[in-house]
This record gives sequence, structure tokens and C-alpha cells, in this order.
Amino acid sequence: MTAALCRHFGLVNIEVAEDIASETFPKASEYWAVNGVPENPTARLYTVAKKALSLIKSNIQKSALLKEITRLSQMINNA
Repeated sequence: MTAALCRHFGLVNIEVAEDIASETFPKASEYWAVNGVPENPTARLYTVAKKALSLIKSNIQKSALLKEITRLSQMINNA
């Protein structure tokens, strides 16, 4: 799963991909024990993991953008 996530999102995100992969299996096992295993559990795991990594990347990009806006705003205010 980590390899698939890295192919999709790049090797720069390998640590996050590893964390997501290691968290996905126990959570899915707990959920499936109560609600039943889905028809294609592998596809479900990949879908959830991809969405999680995509959200994390989006939040990182937003954070970087906000930092840049703050930096530019400070430059303007100090000029």
C-alpha cells in the first residue's frame, strides 16, 4: 500500500504514506468486525488511504500558502 501511495503522490511523502498504511489496517479491521467486510477490501483500503494522503497534502499546501501570504504581508507593512 505504501508503494502504491508513493507512486501516486511521490516519494517525498513516503513517511506519511507509511503512517497512513499502518493506521488503515487496524481501523478497517475494527470497522469490518462490526459492519462486515466489503466486497473488495483491498480497493477500499487503497481508496481510503489515497483520500487521507490527498487531504494531508492539501492541508500542507494550504499551510505553506498561508505562511507565504503572511510573509508578503509583513514585507508590505514594513516597507
